[in-house]
Amino acid sequence: MSKDHGIIQAEVLLERKENKPEQGQIVAATVLVKNSRGLYLDISKTYEAFIPSQELGSADYKTGDRIEACLISGEDGIYKLSIREIENSKNWQKLEELQGQNLDVVIKRLVKSGVEVEIEATKQLAFVPFRYVDSHYGPLAGLEQSAWIGKHISACIEELDKSKNKIILNNRSISEAQRAAHLEEVLRTLSVGQTVTGKVVRTADFGVFVDVGGVDALVPASELSWRRFKKPTDVVNIGDQLTTKVFRVDTENKKIGLSVKQAQNDPWTMLPEYISLGTKVNGKVITKAEFGVFVEILPGVEALLHKSNFAEGEEFPEIGTEIEAEISNLNAAQRRMGITLVEAAKEEKELEHV
Repeated sequence: MSKDHGIIQAEVLLERKENKPEQGQIVAATVLVKNSRGLYLDISKTYEAFIPSQELGSADYKTGDRIEACLISGEDGIYKLSIREIENSKNWQKLEELQGQNLDVVIKRLVKSGVEVEIEATKQLAFVPFRYVDSHYGPLAGLEQSAWIGKHISACIEELDKSKNKIILNNRSISEAQRAAHLEEVLRTLSVGQTVTGKVVRTADFGVFVDVGGVDALVPASELSWRRFKKPTDVVNIGDQLTTKVFRVDTENKKIGLSVKQAQNDPWTMLPEYISLGTKVNGKVITKAEFGVFVEILPGVEALLHKSNFAEGEEFPEIGTEIEAEISNLNAAQRRMGITLVEAAKEEKELEHV
């Protein structure tokens, strides 16, 4: 009888030895006890095992459930298993399959050199360096960094290293590709002579950029206004809505040229009927030259007040000075107008009658 018992013990020991799980192996186990610490299990009624709560993964389990888990250690006679490790392994495999594709990610928090995001497809955390974040186009455009949290953006895998648990994503490359595709579409829809309205988004010394359907188009300084000005911000501000006319669509260089002036009537061709020789006008000095000063009579219409209107050595009026004058010569076709000070014109007429 004792011999049979010894044989049975030997067979059990041999079975335990032959079926002893190895680290990294996926094993089947039965849940014996569930508590706040985790799950206590047995492996084929031969080995005791434990899964800490942090290694349970996303599923919920109860006593008697048969589960599969990965062996991660075998200390103190109890094998430590992990379901999360299996899920993680599947997620890494899925990420490898998703390389080269656009991923939907949600920004979780800001860190020193970038943003931590969660990948929607696998629920893994990943990192996007600031250099790979496009804050000028897409969901983050115009937002302060503090407002990025919770925003969904598209990104692709830049670097993947399972051994270091390293996932680096790139939002900028996706954004640039989307922007290029959108630009191509806008270029196809625009034509020279078309009137478009857009908001000023940037200014520079050479002009201003207007948002036209999500694409920046340039209004050169020379096409910004019929009126004389020193710099574009003297005429418009960021946020202003401008009605413009397309004068260039450069599909090769991906550039769009707009003109505010061409969307308006040339003031020289629209001079009121009352503007003629001898008409008295009021104007403002807008610039000085050696031969006199230029006075704005109407928006975009300037007249020259020649230095002969002033006594020798007399200083010209300062810029911004309001004056009363009389039109002494006019050639609208050549965009030229000369004026004489009212007092000077009166003296000339008086001399003619002497």
